[in-house]
Amino acid sequence: MLKNIILITLILTFCYKFSLSQDKRQMDGFEGEITGKIVDNASGKPMEYANISIFSLRDSSLVGGAITDAKGFFKVEKLKPGFYKVKVDFIGYERYINTAKVNPQNPSANIGTIKLKPATTQLSEVEVISEKPMVEFTLDKKIINVEKNIITAGGSATDILRTTPSVSVDMDGIVSLRGSTNVTILIDGKPSMLSGGDKAAILEQIPASTIESIELITNPSAKYDPEGMAGIINIKTKKEKRNGTNGLITLNYGTWEKYGASVNLNRRTGKFNVYANYDYRNNDRNGYRKMYREYYNDDTLVSIINVLSDRKSSSLSHTFKGGLDYNLSPMTTINASGTYRMGGHQGSDYNTDLIYDNLYDLTQSYTRDEISNEDNNNTDLTLGFKKKFELKDRELTADAYYSLSNENESNKYIQNNILPDTITPEQKSIDDSKFKNFTFQSDYTEPINEKTKLDAGLKYMLRSTDDDYKFSNCDTISSDFYNDTNLSNHFVYTDKVYAAYTTISKEWKKFSIQAGLRAEQTEQNGNQETMDSIYKNDYFSFFPSFHTSYNLPKDNKLQISYSRRINRPSIRSMNPFIDASDPLTMHTGNPYLKPEYINSYEVGHIKDWKKFSLTSSLFFKQTNDVISRYRLVDSIGAMTVMPINVAKAQSYGFDFIISYQPVKFIRLSGDFSWFKTTLSGSNLETDLTSSIFSYNGRFNASVFLPKSFSLQVNFRLVGPSVMAQAIRKEFYTVDAGLKKDFKNKKISLSLRFSDIFNTMRFRVVTNDPTLKAQIEFKRQSQVAYITLSYRINEGNKQKEKNKNIDMNGGGEMDMGE
Repeated sequence: MLKNIILITLILTFCYKFSLSQDKRQMDGFEGEITGKIVDNASGKPMEYANISIFSLRDSSLVGGAITDAKGFFKVEKLKPGFYKVKVDFIGYERYINTAKVNPQNPSANIGTIKLKPATTQLSEVEVISEKPMVEFTLDKKIINVEKNIITAGGSATDILRTTPSVSVDMDGIVSLRGSTNVTILIDGKPSMLSGGDKAAILEQIPASTIESIELITNPSAKYDPEGMAGIINIKTKKEKRNGTNGLITLNYGTWEKYGASVNLNRRTGKFNVYANYDYRNNDRNGYRKMYREYYNDDTLVSIINVLSDRKSSSLSHTFKGGLDYNLSPMTTINASGTYRMGGHQGSDYNTDLIYDNLYDLTQSYTRDEISNEDNNNTDLTLGFKKKFELKDRELTADAYYSLSNENESNKYIQNNILPDTITPEQKSIDDSKFKNFTFQSDYTEPINEKTKLDAGLKYMLRSTDDDYKFSNCDTISSDFYNDTNLSNHFVYTDKVYAAYTTISKEWKKFSIQAGLRAEQTEQNGNQETMDSIYKNDYFSFFPSFHTSYNLPKDNKLQISYSRRINRPSIRSMNPFIDASDPLTMHTGNPYLKPEYINSYEVGHIKDWKKFSLTSSLFFKQTNDVISRYRLVDSIGAMTVMPINVAKAQSYGFDFIISYQPVKFIRLSGDFSWFKTTLSGSNLETDLTSSIFSYNGRFNASVFLPKSFSLQVNFRLVGPSVMAQAIRKEFYTVDAGLKKDFKNKKISLSLRFSDIFNTMRFRVVTNDPTLKAQIEFKRQSQVAYITLSYRINEGNKQKEKNKNIDMNGGGEMDMGE
């Protein structure tokens, strides 16, 4: 009996092993497929370019993917036997998820015809087509959507930035983020002329109507350039996604001789998308400067200088932009664009200078008229390549950028001496400068599985500047001008940066993490040809980054981040030549400046309610070798300003952004930043340490009225800021705008008022043992603007939107947008 049982067991075991080997041989060579068709739920039309992703149900790894063809069909091949999750994505539509099984008995799993529905949000019994919120958040940046901003209608990128949370813009157009002017500004993620040219002038030439959003990246990951202490501001321009011809024509006028016009056209058909833009801007802006200085030696008053300056400025610019996108295949795209800006400005600065001795007796008095004329042109060229793969999120890009800027500025100086009654020869200067920037960058993304992703990239950047400054004096006898070699200057500078980075990111159900490392080699070369001096500085740096977020209960999210940053000295700050065109305030550079290194830490919190949202951040920055302006004053009170490396600086504080919609026709938003900055210059003077608490705040109210009217009011408060030897005082402004839409939103008429109470002025105070000074700057900021906009094909857009809503059985809520 036992023998029979053993024999039967052996036979059954052999049969089982044999069947397994047969199944294994059958499985080893097996490759299955998943197929299907994607159509629009409302129209039933096939949807081309829908993205299909296939994940293993066993370990959630991404195993395959595809893009639908012109008839909406897709096929994902070479799949091993098993159970799979199928995801279907298309921009503007709800995601579809299903499962499928593939095995030798079912080698081709057809999931049938999938009907995708447009993404919508249900509010009570009224359907609202999804609109972008004012502020969006990702793991490493805040996105401020600004295209609906009324109080910047007819304005420029500068006006947009003045309304952006945590961002400030001073009288001269200098942009700061969280109180720091060391910020990198990009356009569509590209450096353009903003990396080396006159940033303020270029931002004034970018129409507000072409801007879709502002991205604030206060703690960038290793993927981004580490330059800029405060982080990165990325200006994203609008890109038309509708087929056919679309466009926008804008005309605007502002009081005190301010004119503007722009035309933006886009044609998208088949594989091509072509666009062209033109912008004209004429801007007259006058102002004044007041300066009062007291110079001391051993606590004894030596002299007093009082200067009153009347400033007039008129600028003109033309901007042309064109480009195309071409889909070589559903997976491969190339793009090219070019921008050409031309213009200039004319201005005068009429100064009255009074100099007193320590007994308050007038010892010198004169007037000095500085007349300037500048012509400039800038060219930006870009070429891009993008390759997607059937595996979702796998992507390869390569981009090349080239920028060229030419500036020619001429100045004339006429001084009339009153006391003593002497003659100062007329003077003039010509500044010829060229700036070039070439950048090549390639990035690759590899999805390891559905929740894990690896990014890597390489970058090369070459920047060069050739600045030739000639200063001439007039011979009082012959009336001829001769070159003053003591005041003339020719400086040639180049820097090269070689960079490589990698980041890895991982998501769990409530937790996500990203870590990265960037390495850069910098080579700087300066040639002061006038002084026959050559300067060279090479250095290698690592820049780690870390970001993490955790989803807490009740719609709370916590974010923690760290990054290391660098702020390289500007070209002008390294030029050692002394500019003595103003004998009372001379400027010079410092070729031995070292770069600033910044360690930045940030903790953020996000909370959403039904009608209310709040985001808050705590931040801390430690900066070594801070670059700051330093002043040396001689015995008569004449000042020489130069940049130096201060030992270190610390900045910490918090900011928050709130938005609230009490009823459907009112939207309220506000932001507030509070921070303390401390500069320590113990490496120079034991008492060269300054610190200050500062703050910035905004409040914005938008009201959508009946009959297509909308109203917006903005209040802005800018707190004091600290420098090595001075403090800039606080100020506030109030702006307002009113908009009316006509002809189904094809035509819009906007009226806006900037700085209603004329309170935008900049005051700087210095109070140290050798110098006590007060300076006040003011430019014309109280202006009324009227803007007329005409949208090409906007009526067709509205009809198409209404048609889609009717087909889905709903109606769109009018949010005044």
